[in-house]
Amino acid sequence: MMAEVENREQAALIWDHFSGQQDVNVKTINEWIKRETRFNYFRKKALKLLYQDGRVSYNLQLSARQPNRGTFPDGTVVDFAAPDVRNHRNNADNVSATVMVLQNI
Repeated sequence: MMAEVENREQAALIWDHFSGQQDVNVKTINEWIKRETRFNYFRKKALKLLYQDGRVSYNLQLSARQPNRGTFPDGTVVDFAAPDVRNHRNNADNVSATVMVLQNI
């Protein structure tokens, strides 16, 4: 259960920082997570959540190889959709509420 919460929290953080950006290497996301957030590791499942939600797409022209759908091996380059403020705000509220509930348990 905690891993799922961390995946969603990282997804929200990644979306906050990278939404609207193009040609982002997975390595860049990994480095940013470790340097700029409370996490000392990068959960690629966070990217998978964004991919499943239609917020991330593969940039196959710049990726080192063609990844399997929903996976993000090293060398993968992704594009982030432009932010949708209404949906983004709801998702961020849901993540914050989930984290708060778990902290009170």
